[in-house]
Amino acid sequence: MRKKYRFLAGSTVVALLTVTACGTANTGTGGASSNNSTSAGNAGNNVSASSSTANANTSAPSTSSSNGGVPAPQWPAYNKHATITWWTWLSTAPQYAAEFEKVYPSIKINVVNVGANGTEYKKLMTALKAGSGAPDLAFLEYDVVPEFIQTGGLVNLNKYIGFVKPYYQPWTINEVSVGSNMYAVPQDIGPMVLDYNQNLLKSAGLTPPTTWSQLASDAKLYHQKTGKYYTYFDEGDGKWLVALLWQAGITPWSGSGNNWKINIDTPQAQKVMNYWGSLLKSGAVIPSESLTPTWNSQIAKGDFAVAVGAAWFADFGIKPALNTTSSPWRVASIPQWNPANPTNGDFGGSSNAVTTQSKHPMAAALFAAWYTSSVQGLAKLANPPAGYGAATYADKYEGKTAAINTPDPFLGGQKPTGIYEQDAKLVNTSFQWTPWSSYIFNEFGVEMTKAAQGSESFDQALANIQSSVVNYAKSQGYQVSQ
Repeated sequence: MRKKYRFLAGSTVVALLTVTACGTANTGTGGASSNNSTSAGNAGNNVSASSSTANANTSAPSTSSSNGGVPAPQWPAYNKHATITWWTWLSTAPQYAAEFEKVYPSIKINVVNVGANGTEYKKLMTALKAGSGAPDLAFLEYDVVPEFIQTGGLVNLNKYIGFVKPYYQPWTINEVSVGSNMYAVPQDIGPMVLDYNQNLLKSAGLTPPTTWSQLASDAKLYHQKTGKYYTYFDEGDGKWLVALLWQAGITPWSGSGNNWKINIDTPQAQKVMNYWGSLLKSGAVIPSESLTPTWNSQIAKGDFAVAVGAAWFADFGIKPALNTTSSPWRVASIPQWNPANPTNGDFGGSSNAVTTQSKHPMAAALFAAWYTSSVQGLAKLANPPAGYGAATYADKYEGKTAAINTPDPFLGGQKPTGIYEQDAKLVNTSFQWTPWSSYIFNEFGVEMTKAAQGSESFDQALANIQSSVVNYAKSQGYQVSQ
């Protein structure tokens, strides 16, 4: 069983507090006004790491308001020459670097792709433990940030760019922080949404479901009418499986430092997983691992009418499978368990962290913040595609970053930003990642695959995951309660 790390920066959503939470791969938020990026390169004072605290703090958002009444960030000047090495696997990274260098010509960004996801993480962990060889800036998915924080190899960014925190959705800041200390800059997010083929649903007389109860009944009806599968259960993707629990308002673990409470096997989690077990048993849903050749073929053949995905999923999952620029696929909000108390989870998302080996932490932090929360940076992140999930509050900046809210041709001209933005605001903020997320994802994938294939019950799968994660955490020296 392979673990899939699919939440690349180029395929997730930025989570800006007041910009726009777009919903596909790139992220960004719009700055507030056309002068929110002070001509840093031409400014007089020279900001260095040693003087960055004062400069960053005094360069907090100005009082001038932007579209929606949100003050624009005032970016500190930086004239000291610095070359920043940025480890990232984003194919669009050079574009972001080039845009930043126009505003900060004294800072050069050296983009280096050392491998995606786990490949990069392994090399970074080795370099941090060795005390040398790490980049200035590293691209990290949210779920691995806690593990790297615990190495002591990431810089507390508060004194460098703490002034940008209010421009990001609070839960994304929580994802990269310990207490009030921020160790990475959020770039994009993946609030869960529902992707659907409007032609297939219409042919069966159905509309996008708004509740999980409706989805279950529609799935069975669709299967009866068409003989095809309504959707699929992504059995091997631990991140997707955990996101289902997150979306249901479940907090399967909590803690800090060395003390953790693990509650994976709960009645609430059993309800969610047995829900999918019932759909599998009905024949309306089948197991299928997304983003694989088999799944691509199934999407292309129209085997599924619905996909439970995230803001990035249409443009970076379904679109490549169809190999076309337009389609009958559309986006809707994620179904709810309790419409009176809507909640959501995040399926994907990434950030950038400055390492303690950097000789220019201010410059590195400035770049990470600027390209994810300035008007220019957000416009570059958003174009293309039109829909993506920004970690900033994008709704207040849409007027200044038109690229974020343009129609998506693949979605038939639909403007998905509003849906992504609304669903991002529903994300359960009490959820947090552990220092052993990769292990958790693997266990979910292994056990849920067994359950989906009928070799064990979903209740047993959850019990096995609970036991294995508790034992693993203890073996790593953590104090665990249940």
